[in-house]
Amino acid sequence: MHGIILAGGKSTRMQANKSFEKIKGRTLIEIIVNILKPIFNDKIIIITNETELYGHLNVRLHRDLLQGKGPLGGIYTGLMVSPSFYNFFLPCDMPFVNGEAIEYMIQEKEGYDVIVPVIRGYIEPLYGIYSKNCTKPIETCLLKNRLQVKCFYPLVRVKTIPETAFKKMDPQLKMFVNINTRKELSLAQTL
Repeated sequence: MHGIILAGGKSTRMQANKSFEKIKGRTLIEIIVNILKPIFNDKIIIITNETELYGHLNVRLHRDLLQGKGPLGGIYTGLMVSPSFYNFFLPCDMPFVNGEAIEYMIQEKEGYDVIVPVIRGYIEPLYGIYSKNCTKPIETCLLKNRLQVKCFYPLVRVKTIPETAFKKMDPQLKMFVNINTRKELSLAQTL
């Protein structure tokens, strides 16, 4: 299995590349890569359209195969370029990713194509495991310019994991905090 970080967004609300914003002196992308390394070893891929900025991380880098298709396009690219059947995806702006939670999700994958948390009543599609069986259904959505990540879920086998399972590992559910604005970055720096 590969760990795939989506870092292709425009960061419009942050007005700077979110990957390189810092918490306690380390960039968000460095924090995430360091959390993923013990789980995935050298099997980490960053999907970004600015590959030249990420070379120092010593992970595999790949540009979006289809430009301007958002996170769904990033998941599609990750599935296409990864040699693994199953892949764990997360965005570059979730610095409190929890290794124990990822390991738990990996154990739950058999027999499913998508494994995602449900937090506060909503699916967290960018903190999930996707199998290569998702590739064709995603392609169908992309061709119709339907870019919501969940648009292809009815076409595959989806397992949702309830919030209660994650609260056992992270009572405050910090692992699902994502940073889109300066205010959210300031709050994250205090956590």
